[in-house]
Amino acid sequence: MAASDQTPTPAGRAEANSEHNPATPRALSFPAEPGLRAMAGSAGVGVILYDRDLRIQFWNAFMENLSGRKADEVLGKCTLELFPHLRAQGVDQLFQEALAGKTVSSGDIPFIIPDTGKAGWVQGTYSPYMTPDGAIVGLVAILHDISIRKALEEKLRTKEEFLRGVLDSVQDGINVLDHDLNILMTNPSQEKRYAAGMPLRGKKCFQVYQQRHEVCTWCPSVRALQTGVRQTAVVPYPDARNPTGWLELTAFPLRNSRGEIIGVVELNRDITEKKKNDESLKQQKAFLETVIESLPNPFCVINVADHRIVMANTHASQQKDWHGLTCHQLTHHRDTPCEGAVHRCPLQEVQRTGQPVILEHIHPDAQGNKRNIEVHGYPIFDDQGQVVQIIEYGLDITERRLFEEERDQLIVDLQRALKEVKTLSGLLPICAWCKKIRDDKGYWNQLESYMGKHTEAQFSHSICPDCMQAHFPDLDDEK
Repeated sequence: MAASDQTPTPAGRAEANSEHNPATPRALSFPAEPGLRAMAGSAGVGVILYDRDLRIQFWNAFMENLSGRKADEVLGKCTLELFPHLRAQGVDQLFQEALAGKTVSSGDIPFIIPDTGKAGWVQGTYSPYMTPDGAIVGLVAILHDISIRKALEEKLRTKEEFLRGVLDSVQDGINVLDHDLNILMTNPSQEKRYAAGMPLRGKKCFQVYQQRHEVCTWCPSVRALQTGVRQTAVVPYPDARNPTGWLELTAFPLRNSRGEIIGVVELNRDITEKKKNDESLKQQKAFLETVIESLPNPFCVINVADHRIVMANTHASQQKDWHGLTCHQLTHHRDTPCEGAVHRCPLQEVQRTGQPVILEHIHPDAQGNKRNIEVHGYPIFDDQGQVVQIIEYGLDITERRLFEEERDQLIVDLQRALKEVKTLSGLLPICAWCKKIRDDKGYWNQLESYMGKHTEAQFSHSICPDCMQAHFPDLDDEK
């Protein structure tokens, strides 16, 4: 390839002469200066020299590595025949603009070499190649391999899309705020909740969310920015002036790579129903405690696992603090569960049988006096049908036991008396004159003898006044 009379030079300015277009192509070569050729050959970018027919005149080592093709494989050949994909990517138009005298740049262009299978991305700058007198005899392409950058960008984009997908799928509202509480990012749940204030980005959080002109005094995000640790608060929704619901707002400090706090991430969850349920449960609990406290007998609820009391009324606690105590500590003043025939453990019996039980225990009262207590145990089951707690209440039957003991003693005494008393029953044949009584064997017995045999009665003999007058008149007259 013969050199021209004047060594061409690449034009690096867009204002280069774009109208000089010789009718016949000139032969051209890369600058002959050894320093320039060596510099282009070892450059960290691709350097390609084309003539006006887009035949490759120079192909440096970078291009050999990038394309997988040696210089002697491409020199003198038309680049559009070697790399037909350049037409589809519009690079041929950039060639024409460079040959017309403009310096142009491409966007990010993907490439693949069919022969080698090598693929990647390049970004090119195309400038006219001119002689000193301004004749455009070709063009110079400078290609930057941006494959690594594109791979990193793709990785970052994939990561961002994944994170965006995660944020978009979260049903709770998410805000990202800067250090001045400006809204930087929101997810769809947050945007749906505050649709009336859209667009949200760029606004102060307290302005759009709470309709305020100053920072909320209870703001957890401010505390998170100040302390550097997570903060949580329950805030009114839609705002404090018209609270129809409640949000649990948690603020997490957002830090940069140096650990500096640059903002906060807010997670807000609608807890309106939970708050209503909690309030309802609170009222139910208060009502239940009032009912239990009104009972005149000891009442408590006990955990099966550790025998600890979880609820008790005043009658059960005997004015003591029952929290943390076991049932046997409270009622028997002992550290081990009840056992034996006298004090069978009602909790163990309920757990064993799954049925209500009634047992009798001896419990000391507040003054240390022993009281007879009828203990009733009733099971509480979990979802799997296992006994997890028992309801235990006691009836003081001391007075009843005393009455029963007195009654039993009276019965014993009566039975003993009945055994000692001999009773007379039926018709007794008695002589109308002498008053003798005939026994079962037909013998006639004196009245006192018969009575002495059949009763515990004893007789002493005397004489009545009538008989004294009738039988002993003389003695009666002496009186």
